[in-house]
Amino acid sequence: MKDLLLVISVLLCSGPTQAGCSAWEKLGGVLPARVDGDRASYQQMADAEQRTRRYIHELEATIAHCKPDDVQYNTLVDGMERAALRYNRQLRIYRQRHGTASVNLRQ
Repeated sequence: MKDLLLVISVLLCSGPTQAGCSAWEKLGGVLPARVDGDRASYQQMADAEQRTRRYIHELEATIAHCKPDDVQYNTLVDGMERAALRYNRQLRIYRQRHGTASVNLRQ
């Protein structure tokens, strides 16, 4: 099992990459921290929106700079969609609780 993990990590790290584009970047890194719309304050929701927007912009920059293959591209796009959906779901909960109308983060 250790040998398999070693081979996988070597393949990920040694594959052809653009300058400054790690395998981790091409996989989308880590989704932004989740916010609980049922308990969050206005500032926490605003911070979560900024984190989500920053994450999406970083993935867009990775796509532009690193020229990922089709699988990596799809993984990055899926990551952007998951981040936006997750934030929007919590925003809906927040708005129901507070009765506010604000714009969902566009996907």
